[in-house]
Amino acid sequence: EISVRDWSSDVCSSDLSLLERVPQRRQFAAALAAALTLCFGLVSAQRLEAYRDPVVLWEDTLANQPENAMAKHNLGVALQNTGRLPAAIEHYRAAVRLKPDFLEAQTNLGLALSRAGQPAEAIEHFQAAVRLKPQADRIRNNLGVALFTAGRLDEAVAEFQEVIKLKPGMWEAHDNLGRALERAGRPAAGSRSRGARRARPALRARLLDRAELDQGTQR
Repeated sequence: EISVRDWSSDVCSSDLSLLERVPQRRQFAAALAAALTLCFGLVSAQRLEAYRDPVVLWEDTLANQPENAMAKHNLGVALQNTGRLPAAIEHYRAAVRLKPDFLEAQTNLGLALSRAGQPAEAIEHFQAAVRLKPQADRIRNNLGVALFTAGRLDEAVAEFQEVIKLKPGMWEAHDNLGRALERAGRPAAGSRSRGARRARPALRARLLDRAELDQGTQR
């Protein structure tokens, strides 16, 4: 399973699975290979065994269905799982060109670009994913990380605040908000936001209210 954590030394992203719609068990590959055998005719036992490799499986699928966005995305995941990030990025790009409303492909492209040190382009794809699913707290958190990494601090602060509204218990977002506020020159608000992570619920609400008040007065 692929997950992305620290994209910068100051802000961490929460774990976001890249494989939500890509079954990875070997049993699935074997079953799909059997289905392909029925669809495209008998193949040799050697070729059937090759289908246990997800890269081979999705490459063969694309050879027969070159405009299949899901297959392009799944090949990207398989390539990223084997460390071939540039090739994975190209397949994710192809998937979103074919199907711009493909949430997983937009998200995974953003994650891969962030891992490749291209936050400016990653932002575009995270934003596209957020438009498709505005309540996706983890995607929004990772958008905030990309904005922070690109130096767009005010936008990063706003995004982390939205994440906390959606999911107050996501402590990575509290930490990220605190660090972004500190980097933006608002250390008091940043310290309170990060302190809210460890506070009891009633105190946490008061700290967050104070942090928002401090943000307003320091702008």
